Amino acid sequence: MSRAVAAFRDSIGEVLMNIMGEGPSLNVSPVISAEFDKADFLARMSLERENDALGRGWLFVFMPKEQAAALVETMLAFPDDGVNDNDILDGLGELLNVVAGGAKARLSGSPFHFMLSIPKCRKFEADDERNCPIVGGVEVSVETSMGSLKFLFALEAGEASMNKE
Repeated sequence: MSRAVAAFRDSIGEVLMNIMGEGPSLNVSPVISAEFDKADFLARMSLERENDALGRGWLFVFMPKEQAAALVETMLAFPDDGVNDNDILDGLGELLNVVAGGAKARLSGSPFHFMLSIPKCRKFEADDERNCPIVGGVEVSVETSMGSLKFLFALEAGEASMNKE
Protein backbone atom coordinates (compact mmCIF):
# COMPACT_ATOMS: atom_id res chain seq x y z
CA MET A 1 0.00 0.00 0.00
CA SER A 2 1.47 3.37 -0.97
CA ARG A 3 2.20 6.07 1.55
CA ALA A 4 -0.53 8.22 -0.04
CA VAL A 5 -3.16 5.46 0.28
CA ALA A 6 -2.20 4.89 3.91
CA ALA A 7 -2.36 8.64 4.63
CA PHE A 8 -5.90 8.95 3.26
CA ARG A 9 -7.06 5.72 4.92
CA ASP A 10 -5.69 6.84 8.29
CA SER A 11 -7.11 10.35 7.95
CA ILE A 12 -10.58 9.03 7.07
CA GLY A 13 -10.48 6.64 10.04
CA GLU A 14 -9.34 9.35 12.45
CA VAL A 15 -11.92 11.90 11.28
CA LEU A 16 -14.82 9.44 11.46
CA MET A 17 -13.65 8.19 14.88
CA ASN A 18 -13.72 11.79 16.14
CA ILE A 19 -17.17 12.43 14.65
CA MET A 20 -18.89 9.24 15.77
CA GLY A 21 -16.83 8.13 18.75
CA GLU A 22 -16.39 4.65 17.26
CA GLY A 23 -13.62 3.00 15.31
CA PRO A 24 -14.93 2.44 11.79
CA SER A 25 -14.09 -0.65 9.76
CA LEU A 26 -12.07 0.43 6.70
CA ASN A 27 -11.57 -1.48 3.46
CA VAL A 28 -9.20 -0.19 0.77
CA SER A 29 -9.51 -1.32 -2.85
CA PRO A 30 -8.83 -0.05 -6.38
CA VAL A 31 -11.69 1.85 -8.01
CA ILE A 32 -13.08 -0.20 -10.87
CA SER A 33 -16.02 2.11 -11.56
CA ALA A 34 -17.96 4.63 -9.52
CA GLU A 35 -21.70 4.63 -9.67
CA PHE A 36 -23.54 7.15 -7.59
CA ASP A 37 -26.94 5.55 -8.24
CA LYS A 38 -28.01 5.72 -4.59
CA ALA A 39 -26.38 9.07 -3.88
CA ASP A 40 -28.32 12.25 -3.29
CA PHE A 41 -25.24 14.32 -2.43
CA LEU A 42 -21.72 14.41 -3.82
CA ALA A 43 -18.72 16.40 -2.63
CA ARG A 44 -15.43 16.54 -4.51
CA MET A 45 -12.10 18.27 -4.14
CA SER A 46 -9.18 18.69 -6.48
CA LEU A 47 -5.78 17.81 -5.01
CA GLU A 48 -3.16 19.95 -6.73
CA ARG A 49 0.40 18.66 -6.87
CA GLU A 50 3.25 21.12 -6.45
CA ASN A 51 4.66 20.09 -9.80
CA ASP A 52 2.17 19.74 -12.68
CA ALA A 53 4.31 16.94 -14.12
CA LEU A 54 3.28 14.83 -11.11
CA GLY A 55 -0.36 15.18 -12.08
CA ARG A 56 -3.44 16.24 -10.22
CA GLY A 57 -5.63 14.20 -7.97
CA TRP A 58 -9.12 14.25 -6.54
CA LEU A 59 -11.15 13.25 -3.50
CA PHE A 60 -14.87 12.34 -3.57
CA VAL A 61 -17.48 11.38 -1.00
CA PHE A 62 -21.08 10.57 -1.88
CA MET A 63 -24.10 9.30 0.04
CA PRO A 64 -27.90 9.19 0.29
CA LYS A 65 -29.67 12.14 1.94
CA GLU A 66 -30.64 10.35 5.17
CA GLN A 67 -27.08 9.21 5.75
CA ALA A 68 -25.59 12.59 4.84
CA ALA A 69 -28.03 14.37 7.17
CA ALA A 70 -27.22 12.02 10.08
CA LEU A 71 -23.49 12.43 9.56
CA VAL A 72 -23.67 16.23 9.31
CA GLU A 73 -25.99 16.48 12.34
CA THR A 74 -23.50 14.46 14.38
CA MET A 75 -20.43 16.17 12.97
CA LEU A 76 -21.66 19.73 13.50
CA ALA A 77 -23.78 19.05 16.63
CA PHE A 78 -26.97 20.43 15.10
CA PRO A 79 -30.04 20.85 17.29
CA ASP A 80 -32.85 18.29 17.06
CA ASP A 81 -34.72 20.24 14.37
CA GLY A 82 -32.34 18.76 11.80
CA VAL A 83 -30.37 19.99 8.85
CA ASN A 84 -31.45 21.31 5.48
CA ASP A 85 -29.85 20.61 2.09
CA ASN A 86 -27.51 23.62 2.35
CA ASP A 87 -26.30 22.42 5.76
CA ILE A 88 -25.59 19.00 4.25
CA LEU A 89 -23.63 20.54 1.37
CA ASP A 90 -21.59 22.67 3.80
CA GLY A 91 -21.01 19.71 6.10
CA LEU A 92 -19.81 17.39 3.33
CA GLY A 93 -17.44 20.10 2.10
CA GLU A 94 -16.07 20.46 5.62
CA LEU A 95 -15.71 16.67 5.89
CA LEU A 96 -13.53 16.66 2.75
CA ASN A 97 -11.49 19.59 4.07
CA VAL A 98 -10.73 17.77 7.32
CA VAL A 99 -9.96 14.42 5.65
CA ALA A 100 -7.74 16.01 2.98
CA GLY A 101 -6.04 18.22 5.59
CA GLY A 102 -5.18 15.17 7.68
CA ALA A 103 -3.77 13.34 4.66
CA LYS A 104 -1.86 16.46 3.60
CA ALA A 105 -0.20 16.68 7.03
CA ARG A 106 0.75 12.99 6.89
CA LEU A 107 2.32 13.47 3.44
CA SER A 108 4.19 16.70 4.20
CA GLY A 109 7.70 16.64 2.77
CA SER A 110 7.03 13.52 0.68
CA PRO A 111 6.72 13.24 -3.11
CA PHE A 112 2.96 12.78 -2.56
CA HIS A 113 2.46 16.18 -0.89
CA PHE A 114 -0.42 18.19 -2.41
CA MET A 115 -2.33 21.45 -2.06
CA LEU A 116 -6.05 21.60 -1.32
CA SER A 117 -8.70 23.24 -3.46
CA ILE A 118 -12.11 24.44 -2.37
CA PRO A 119 -14.58 21.54 -2.16
CA LYS A 120 -17.41 21.50 -4.67
CA CYS A 121 -20.64 19.98 -3.43
CA ARG A 122 -23.89 19.23 -5.20
CA LYS A 123 -27.28 17.74 -4.63
CA PHE A 124 -28.50 15.40 -7.33
CA GLU A 125 -31.95 16.10 -8.69
CA ALA A 126 -34.32 13.26 -9.57
CA ASP A 127 -33.47 13.20 -13.28
CA ASP A 128 -29.70 13.80 -12.98
CA GLU A 129 -27.24 11.28 -14.38
CA ARG A 130 -25.48 9.81 -11.36
CA ASN A 131 -22.55 8.04 -13.02
CA CYS A 132 -19.11 9.59 -12.93
CA PRO A 133 -16.32 8.44 -15.26
CA ILE A 134 -13.65 7.92 -12.60
CA VAL A 135 -10.67 6.02 -13.94
CA GLY A 136 -8.15 4.53 -11.54
CA GLY A 137 -7.87 5.69 -7.98
CA VAL A 138 -8.55 4.07 -4.65
CA GLU A 139 -11.80 3.50 -2.79
CA VAL A 140 -11.93 3.53 0.99
CA SER A 141 -15.19 1.90 2.08
CA VAL A 142 -16.12 2.62 5.66
CA GLU A 143 -18.63 0.60 7.68
CA THR A 144 -20.13 2.67 10.50
CA SER A 145 -23.21 2.68 12.69
CA MET A 146 -24.62 5.18 10.16
CA GLY A 147 -24.15 2.75 7.30
CA SER A 148 -21.52 2.34 4.61
CA LEU A 149 -19.62 5.41 3.37
CA LYS A 150 -17.40 5.56 0.29
CA PHE A 151 -14.48 7.90 -0.26
CA LEU A 152 -12.67 7.83 -3.62
CA PHE A 153 -9.30 9.45 -4.25
CA ALA A 154 -6.22 9.48 -6.43
CA LEU A 155 -3.03 11.51 -6.43
CA GLU A 156 -1.60 10.22 -9.67
CA ALA A 157 -2.60 8.15 -12.66
CA GLY A 158 -1.08 4.96 -11.24
CA GLU A 159 -2.63 5.24 -7.77
CA ALA A 160 -4.79 2.18 -8.41
CA SER A 161 -1.61 0.17 -8.07
CA MET A 162 -1.80 -0.39 -4.33
CA ASN A 163 1.67 -1.91 -3.95
CA LYS A 164 3.64 1.27 -4.60
CA GLU A 165 5.98 2.54 -1.90
